Amino acid sequence: MISDKDYNKLSEKVYDVDANKVTIPVRKNTDILNRYVKVLEAEDTLDNGMQAMAVAPIKGGEVSKSHIMIVYAGINHLTAI
Repeated sequence: MISDKDYNKLSEKVYDVDANKVTIPVRKNTDILNRYVKVLEAEDTLDNGMQAMAVAPIKGGEVSKSHIMIVYAGINHLTAI
């Protein structure tokens, strides 16, 4: 089970799929959170600004696909108008 603290870290890490914001962007098959989570898919859509990733925890060296999480970047609704 992933902790609330790790959920919070994932919600921050999703912004790292944007190649314009980081030197090495998060991509598919990247291990994140100290190799505790594997990125299954990552998306950075320039057309609409969507940044998202599908991730799964790594348990005993294996990716646990029974607990896949979809993590996405939110928007500031006040500036989106």
